[in-house]
Amino acid sequence: AAKRVTYFAKAELEGIDTSRRLQVRLSDLSTGGAFIDARTVLPAGTVAKLKFTVLGQEINVLAEIRYSMPSFGMGVRFLDLAPKDRVFVELFISQQG
Repeated sequence: AAKRVTYFAKAELEGIDTSRRLQVRLSDLSTGGAFIDARTVLPAGTVAKLKFTVLGQEINVLAEIRYSMPSFGMGVRFLDLAPKDRVFVELFISQQG
């Protein structure tokens, strides 16, 4: 399992099918995915565009909603984290340990 670290960051999530855009916060981060704090959630299985910044690098990744908990948030799995973006996420995680 990928190491997860607490990471509070503003993020934007946009559903591919619904074009619904949510301003959310990441609160957990790994190279495999993240937990997103959001009162409004997208259904499990939804694929969305996720945008956030780590170490000054803007990360744009497709994310699949793995589970949703209304009024609490969503767990997402990254589908296409680019190699250069993975480096920034890994570096950030290594600095937290």
